Amino acid sequence: MSVQTMKDRTILIILIALIVMTACAIAIVILFLFLGVNPPWTAAPTSPPPDPTWLRIQNSGTMVVGMSADYPPFAYIGPDFTIQGYDLALIQEIGKRLGVQLDIRNMAFDGLGNALMLGQIDAAVAAISITPERGQYVGFSHIYYTGEDALLARADSAIQLGSPNDLAQYRVGVQRGSVYEDWINDTLIAPGLMSPQSLVVYQNANEALDALTRPDPDIDLLMLDFQPAEAAARDRPVKIVARGFNPQSFAIAIPQGAHTLQQRLNDALIAMQNDGTLAALARQYLNIEKPPPIPTPCADPAARHPRRLSGWDALRPGPIVPRLQHDQPAGGAARSGDVEGLAHPEQRYMHLGQPLRSHLHRQRAAKRAGSGQPGGRPKRSPAGRRVRHLREHPCA
Repeated sequence: MSVQTMKDRTILIILIALIVMTACAIAIVILFLFLGVNPPWTAAPTSPPPDPTWLRIQNSGTMVVGMSADYPPFAYIGPDFTIQGYDLALIQEIGKRLGVQLDIRNMAFDGLGNALMLGQIDAAVAAISITPERGQYVGFSHIYYTGEDALLARADSAIQLGSPNDLAQYRVGVQRGSVYEDWINDTLIAPGLMSPQSLVVYQNANEALDALTRPDPDIDLLMLDFQPAEAAARDRPVKIVARGFNPQSFAIAIPQGAHTLQQRLNDALIAMQNDGTLAALARQYLNIEKPPPIPTPCADPAARHPRRLSGWDALRPGPIVPRLQHDQPAGGAARSGDVEGLAHPEQRYMHLGQPLRSHLHRQRAAKRAGSGQPGGRPKRSPAGRRVRHLREHPCA
């Protein structure tokens, strides 16, 4: 037999072997498809990891909820020293529908974010606006309320506002770290429409209201959420002169990865929206006869809100400073605990993310200096008092 003949025979054998192997593979695949099972070499579908937050709630039968009861009418301390307001009624109804007890813990707002990250609370309900920045550190339920801002002026003021640009000529007070601080910085100060000294930052709403209503006021306007502004207008010599420049959407904050708890909360909120419960709570607690429509739920609520918002931008583990602690069954009235460090029912103590916020303010000041804009030094009021830029990070 010649060498060429042997080579041809070898090639023929190899080709036959390849054809047989291919036919066998095709037959095996057809068999698995016929039987309706996945071939063993394909990757099995992966299920999401267990939700430790929901497992803890199931094992204990109790959901631990953090609140900051200093923002009426969403949450505040009533005359009987119990927590009252829209957010409490909301989470009580959700607790009923989930079949769990509620452990309500009233703490400083900056403690809410840390408590979620450290697993000390299962959810936070405190008029929390959804933003992508916060979504980097916590998860969110569907939106349960859409609201808007308001501008407060003194009751005897002649100020009229037709557009956001009209704010540029006035001294405007805000809470540090709120959506309104960043909104004014981005919308008016960064483009050069408003002087940085015209934005005055206060520790809490009460302090800002004092600055607005004293005989020699430090500010001309105060920007905050509409419902708290409406409450202030009933109790103080102030009036609302504009609203709707910067709408907000509130949701329940939960730990990242709490996908099962998120789904349970979303199911309850959807049911409450469909059966009219959310509208009824808004009428009862927010004095709104026809609440605004809630946006259609989406997989990532934070994606709906591209606005930058600080306050929870620099969440980091830190000390949790509870002021009141309440143990209550779902739907029951919150029982008052010992008051710790609560100088005033509506006072906030906010220090969350201050290193980053200070860094950002230094960056902004440097940019203004480089562009020839006025620096960020605090302005002296007409009476010679230095306007205070106090540290607080409320949830607007």
